[in-house]
Amino acid sequence: MARPRSFSTEDAVAAATAVFWSKGYRDTAISDLERATGLNRSSLYSAFGTKQAIFGLALQWYLRSFIGPRLAPMDPPGASPGAIEGFFPGLAAYSRPGGQARRPGTAGTPGAGPGPAGPVQPAGHESDDMVSGLTLTGFLAIADTPRPSARATVRRLAEAGVQVVMITGDHPATAVAVARKLGIAHAGRVLTGTEMSKLPEARRSQLICASTVFARVSPEQKVQIVQALQRAGHVVAMAGDGVNDAAAIRRADVGIGVTSRGSTSARSAADLILTQPDTLPILDALVEGRALWSRVRDAVSILVGGNAGEVAFTLLGTAVTGRAPLTTRQLLLVNTLTDMLPALAVALSPARVSQNGENPLITAGPVGPFLAPELARALAVRGGATALGATVAWQMGRLTGRRQRAGTMGLATLVLTQLGQTLLTSGRSPLTIGTSALSAAALAAIVETPGVSQFFGCTPLGPVAWTIVTGSAAGATLTAAIAPRLLWPD
Repeated sequence: MARPRSFSTEDAVAAATAVFWSKGYRDTAISDLERATGLNRSSLYSAFGTKQAIFGLALQWYLRSFIGPRLAPMDPPGASPGAIEGFFPGLAAYSRPGGQARRPGTAGTPGAGPGPAGPVQPAGHESDDMVSGLTLTGFLAIADTPRPSARATVRRLAEAGVQVVMITGDHPATAVAVARKLGIAHAGRVLTGTEMSKLPEARRSQLICASTVFARVSPEQKVQIVQALQRAGHVVAMAGDGVNDAAAIRRADVGIGVTSRGSTSARSAADLILTQPDTLPILDALVEGRALWSRVRDAVSILVGGNAGEVAFTLLGTAVTGRAPLTTRQLLLVNTLTDMLPALAVALSPARVSQNGENPLITAGPVGPFLAPELARALAVRGGATALGATVAWQMGRLTGRRQRAGTMGLATLVLTQLGQTLLTSGRSPLTIGTSALSAAALAAIVETPGVSQFFGCTPLGPVAWTIVTGSAAGATLTAAIAPRLLWPD
């Protein structure tokens, strides 16, 4: 059936109302609404939303057209059609004196548009006489309210630096009301699916990035929203529980499926599945991800920065004396004491908790890319401090004793300086403290034990040498602590 040129939105709603009246909500298919309104499936979803949303608009139109001034116009309801189904006959009996039902779309009906001419009740339906004499005593409204934890989740995510947007197929007014109830920032910035379809791609992407509430959008438009945010440089996480969300969940960087009735498609497309209909675990996943990222970055700075310091010390010593200050066995010993247990402890250490019980990973904001300037600064500081401490101790050993003694002092300072910086990175973790202390004790035992010391090319050190070693290591560690504040005050 071709759509007439004068066919308006009001006509489409009136025609849909007639179909719902004739067949009932459950027996009405989208194809029935297509034939009645002259709109294809895509146009129906774009203009009105889902079948449930069309039924809500039909109920609103009926109340406004037939009950008239007795009731104020209603906003598009979010009521469950299963609860309102069959309610039309009672409304009709109330709206007409004498109790005779008046059906939408019939001749003489106020507000009827050029939809189907007078739908006839199918055989087996009760006649109008069966519902005469009824009196309307009130309305029963069923609201699809947000989950109890949704507002707290939005607030905590905003505190963590995450921009929260809401995408829905509901009416813009309903979307704004829900968004404000959830505490979504700038809830008045609403972009509808109809507006999106009329805009060029560049302008559409610009408005998507500036909006926080999207209403009357189709599943395809949800994917467009995710893609536009990704092109703008955002890391996008999409949470949903319906079949209409599945495509956008699959396209997002992180897809989150929320368990609910009919959420099989969303869960199948998701990377992260919430087994309970509670959204607060999203925050736990965010904190765990940031903690993992932080631990990996700290471990990399320990391994790469420490090794960079060892290389710099070796190159500097070779340039000064013509031979490497440490042997191959000594370098292997340094790596064993600094890179094995302490670095593993940092990677496994739990997230820090501030004095007020708040996780600093929440308030610190989003983490940057792995090769961010912060990591490069940490590598430069750790490598420079390690080379500085070892070079000072080694040079003082050369001035006060034999070459083997100087090499042993340089080796000990290399180990202690890196352990000190490891404690600066994750010193509140008992596991890190314990492994660092164990490595320091192993260093002292190897250096001071005859036979073992000679095996590694070392020599036992006296009080003066240990004083130089610990002083150099402490000074280098202190330098590593204050250097970032002096070099990069921002």
